[in-house]
Amino acid sequence: MRGLSVFVLCYACSRPQTPREVPPDTGAEPLDVGRDLRAVLQYEETRDACQRYEAGHKDRRTTLLCGKWLFFYETFGSDGVPSAIPKFLVKEFPDEIGPGFSKLGMIPDPNLPDDLPVGMVPGDRVGLASAVAFTCASCHFARLPDGRYAVGGANHDYQFGKQLIAMTLLPTMALMGGKPEDHDPDAVAFIQPMLDRIKSDPKLLGRMALAMLKVLPAFKAPKIDRETERAYASWPPGAMDFLFPPMKIDDHVHVVSKILPLWSIPSFPVIAREKLPHAMLGWSGGAPNVMEFVRSFVRFGGGDDKKWTEERLQPLVDYILSLRAPRNREHAPVAIGTLLFREKGCVRCHGGPGLGGERIYKLDEIGTDGELARYLDPDGTGKPCCKAPLPPDALTHGVKSPRLTGLWTEKRFLHNGSVTLEELFCLGKGRPRPSGVKGLDTRGHDFTCRMTAFEKEALIAFLQQQ
Repeated sequence: MRGLSVFVLCYACSRPQTPREVPPDTGAEPLDVGRDLRAVLQYEETRDACQRYEAGHKDRRTTLLCGKWLFFYETFGSDGVPSAIPKFLVKEFPDEIGPGFSKLGMIPDPNLPDDLPVGMVPGDRVGLASAVAFTCASCHFARLPDGRYAVGGANHDYQFGKQLIAMTLLPTMALMGGKPEDHDPDAVAFIQPMLDRIKSDPKLLGRMALAMLKVLPAFKAPKIDRETERAYASWPPGAMDFLFPPMKIDDHVHVVSKILPLWSIPSFPVIAREKLPHAMLGWSGGAPNVMEFVRSFVRFGGGDDKKWTEERLQPLVDYILSLRAPRNREHAPVAIGTLLFREKGCVRCHGGPGLGGERIYKLDEIGTDGELARYLDPDGTGKPCCKAPLPPDALTHGVKSPRLTGLWTEKRFLHNGSVTLEELFCLGKGRPRPSGVKGLDTRGHDFTCRMTAFEKEALIAFLQQQ
């Protein structure tokens, strides 16, 4: 047994490691991980960085601080919601919503008024009404299991579907007399405690009516039907359909996608060195690099592509490329898991930079939910539908192998976020049964189920160190 242990340790130390591009520590990098929320946000340091950048101060520190400001506080002209709605919710329902939507997994921003969360900031007006809109940080800023905050982390506590239910269904049923039987039962169940409070408190009902009166003359609410409500209620924390009502572009396919972390995205030198087709961003792997991904965020959100030129977006791109995963301080490396990662064939799909993939896989190769193949192409024409501002080659009809860097911070797995890490490995009670909701199939990636319990535990210990 001792001989095996020595062999494993030697093998693990001598085996070729996956290249991890880490930028040199020049003292220019912003603070992106820490326990002090204000310190990590760096509000005072970043707030005028873009003005300095545009005035010609393009040193690395100013560039990254500008990129960080854009990450946290710039909406790029994307569509928002009248600010009266989220402000009313966070003020009046502390038990159900919490300050800054903290009960739904968001993080209150100490730099913003009215208990708004990180990633939801004042944006362009909606009609005549003041509005708030989302930024990159709404999904890609997370509190880690050890209590630290980290930029680039996937916020797998964020319940976006329930947030949408609160902002759309609650006003409808409270003020317009909607009948429960006309709506999705799970959606109604979520808002029922809030409805009960409104019905029992005439003053609360009056405050809600007053808040909505400020909104309705200037804002045409999107039509949310029962099927849409059912989709909202079905989304696991940290997962959502990004092309679904009330988004301006809807591909009419329920493709649920887990929020991905932004750590160690391959830069152009890494792509060339590792001979990758490109950076393969997004779950379908169709976005070739960070600049194109950011530009798509502007376009899909309704922003002005001419205003947000590549030059103005470059600080955000540089900042995202600088992000690295924090190390897990609570798990010691396990050599046997390092060995198993190779011997069980994990490197065939996760042997690239950041332990990510090197090509796009067909859905049936992985055995996962096939709805992803219809992403932005519901009829299988091979061309992006719905006037989506994308070239045809952005559609892969497949799925990539995600980078495993920082996996210890994640709570949801498979591309649709339908399982936990233990469920992915079929530990405990095993895989949950499919829910029956399209886009949320729990099957696929069954390689992790065909091992002994010891091997599974060892591999998980290895992954928790990435």
